Amino acid sequence: MRKIIYAVLFFICSSTCLSSCVNRSRFIEANKTIDSLKNENALLIAENEKLLNGEERLVNLYNMNVSKGNYLSAEENYNNLVKYHPESISINQLQKSINDVLNKAQYQRDSIAKIVKDSIRLANIDELGDWRIGEYVNDFDEPTGEHYVYQTMLGKFSNSATAGSDLLVKLIIHRESQSYIRVDTEYDEYTNGTIDGKNYNQRKNNSIKIVCHKTRKVYFNDAQRRALQENGTYNYTGMLPILKQGGNIEFRVRDDYSTVYYYTVQSDYLENALLKAGIETL
Repeated sequence: MRKIIYAVLFFICSSTCLSSCVNRSRFIEANKTIDSLKNENALLIAENEKLLNGEERLVNLYNMNVSKGNYLSAEENYNNLVKYHPESISINQLQKSINDVLNKAQYQRDSIAKIVKDSIRLANIDELGDWRIGEYVNDFDEPTGEHYVYQTMLGKFSNSATAGSDLLVKLIIHRESQSYIRVDTEYDEYTNGTIDGKNYNQRKNNSIKIVCHKTRKVYFNDAQRRALQENGTYNYTGMLPILKQGGNIEFRVRDDYSTVYYYTVQSDYLENALLKAGIETL
């Protein structure tokens, strides 16, 4: 009986070992096949790349794409020619046209980027953040169809009679003409419903400091140029481009009568509001 049990155990062990050896052998063969296919695939990719980026083919593709106005593709053809055939005499031959092609390729790239940006804006047109859209009325309180964009915010003001008192600010953006957009600011001192000051942001005697936290830029007004100067540079800009930078924008404005106003505009989604109000178009 004991011999039979030993025989059975020996058979089981032998079968297991044999099966394990067979499975391992198949595993090794499978790995060899996979490695072989990987090597063959790499060779095919290299060969295909060589065929796709042949010197004559790249030059022909470049000329064809230029003739069809496909400047982005022509730019890619030229870059591949330089990459794969740096000694090619065709590179010098294409120097006469490449600068013009690169400029036009950049224009096409910018146009595509604008289309994408405009599509995103249209998809999110109802997101206005803290901005609101108002409509002008005529003498009979009838809507005129002309809109403006505004934001109201709380701030502080100080003068010879008070320090750190409450301030209600209304910043208004509206179109003066087809080519000019004006930014106005109204100040309600003590938030009592009375407009105590109206500032056009670039009046000659005003002192303005604007801090844009998103871009880490600071601006001061230049009375002679009637523009805003980026601190430490000769870059000048208007109020609207600053507001379009987004994020929190801090204002410190001293008016003609030495009253100082402090307030912060949350300017995200301004472009959506301008578009929806019809002040700007795509």
